[in-house]
Amino acid sequence: MTWYIGKRLAMIVPVLLGVSLLVFSMMHMIPGDVATALAGPAASEAVKEVIRHSLGLDQPLPVQFWNWISNIVAGDFGSSLVYKRPISEFVFQKFFNTALLAGVSALLAISVGMVVGIFVSSKSHSLLDRITMAVTLVLGSTPLFWFGLIMVLLFSLNLRWFPATGMVSIVGGGGFLDIAHHLVLPAIVTAVPSAAIIARMTRASMLEVLGQNYIRVARAKGIRRRIVLRRHALRNALPPISTVCGLELGYLLSGVVFVEVVFAWPGLGNALYYAIIARDIPTVQASVLLIALSFVMINLIVDVYNAFLDPKIRVATEGGQA
Repeated sequence: MTWYIGKRLAMIVPVLLGVSLLVFSMMHMIPGDVATALAGPAASEAVKEVIRHSLGLDQPLPVQFWNWISNIVAGDFGSSLVYKRPISEFVFQKFFNTALLAGVSALLAISVGMVVGIFVSSKSHSLLDRITMAVTLVLGSTPLFWFGLIMVLLFSLNLRWFPATGMVSIVGGGGFLDIAHHLVLPAIVTAVPSAAIIARMTRASMLEVLGQNYIRVARAKGIRRRIVLRRHALRNALPPISTVCGLELGYLLSGVVFVEVVFAWPGLGNALYYAIIARDIPTVQASVLLIALSFVMINLIVDVYNAFLDPKIRVATEGGQA
C-alpha cells in the first residue's frame, strides 16, 4: 500500500505540469493583449512595450513558461496583474471560501444522494423508483448557472428568504449565522446535480449487491430488511459509490465557477472568472494549478479508502509492488 501511495504521489508532478502547460498555452491563444488590457486602448505603443518588458511578456513563450515553473518550485506564485498583489496573499483565502462551499455542498450531495439511492434500491422497479430515476436524470443534467438563476429568482427576489449574492451582509455581517444564511442557496444549487448522480450510482451499486446469493441467504434466515441493507449490502456496495463521490467532490471544487459567479461568492472560481476576462495569466495559472492539485489529492484519498474497503483492490495494489 505504501508503494502504491508513493507511486500515485509521484504521478502528481507530470499531471500538474501538463495542466500548467495546457492552461499557459490556452491563455496565450486568447485574442487580445495583456499590455493593452492593463494600459488601456488609448495608451501609446511605447507604454505598452514598457509593460510587456516589465512583465516579461516580450520573451519567447517557452522562456516565459520555464520562468513561471521555476518560480513555482521556489514557492513564488508571482503577482496578480489585476490586484497588484502577490497571488499567494489572496488566492489561498479565496480557495478556502471555495472549499467551504464545495465541502458543504459535498456533504449535502453525499447524504441526500446515498439516502435516496438506498431507499429506491429497496423498492426497485416500482412507480416510485421510476419517478425518482427520471427526476435524478433531469437534475443531473441541469446547467448550474441556469438552476442558480432560477433559485435566485424564486427564493431571493420573490420570496426574499435568502440573500442573492455575497458571502456576508454588507452591514453588520460576518458571523457564523450570516455566512450560513448566504451559503444555503449556493450550496443547494451546487449539490443538486451531484446528489442526483450519486443517487443513481448508489441505486445501481445496491441493486447489484442485493442480487448476490449471500443476500438471499441472509433474507432466508429471517434477518430484517433494514439490517440486510445496512450491514450486508451497503458495505459491499460502497467502493463504486465512494469513487463517484470522490469524483463529484473534485467536480465541485472545479465546477463551482458558475455558481460563484451567479451568487457573487468570493471564492476561487469567481476570481478565476474575472482573471480570465482580464487576461491575468499568473492568477489563472495559480488558480487552475491549485484546483488540479485538489482534484488529484481527492482521487488519491478515495482510491486508498477503496483499497481498505475492498480486499481485492488491496491485493491488486500490493501485487503491483511485487
